[in-house]
Amino acid sequence: MGRRISSHPLVGIWVVATSLALVVHLPASAQTSRGAVTGTVTDISAAVIGRAEVLLTNTETGVIRSTFTNDAGIYRFDAVDLGTYTLKVTKPGFRPFLSTGVGVEANRATTLDAKLGNAGDKSNAGDEGGGQTGRFLIFYLRWLGWPVS
Repeated sequence: MGRRISSHPLVGIWVVATSLALVVHLPASAQTSRGAVTGTVTDISAAVIGRAEVLLTNTETGVIRSTFTNDAGIYRFDAVDLGTYTLKVTKPGFRPFLSTGVGVEANRATTLDAKLGNAGDKSNAGDEGGGQTGRFLIFYLRWLGWPVS
């Protein structure tokens, strides 16, 4: 003769509720194979720059994603494929910001803040390359079709 574990009706309801809670929780904790890139764009005095154009270029595939900063100077790219990227930020009246070798990892947000110098100022924080590195960056920008002086 078999024994019943419990004859109380609440045990069955508890088992069903616990099973549903586990099923609902599993998709929420699943891993993703993409990352994010985010940051804040400011000028040399640390004032935020709204409506700046931000380009994120995958260096392996050449795929370009674009967005604009919001009024608080914040930009964000979600669901970014893993890899290495170049980030370029432009705004009329300011010198462009360029960062190469930006890595995107799974389940991580890469934060990259950009500081734009005034258009007439030759000491832009995003334009640090000199010598061979500077010549390579100029070559690369021209190859991408970006105007470089």
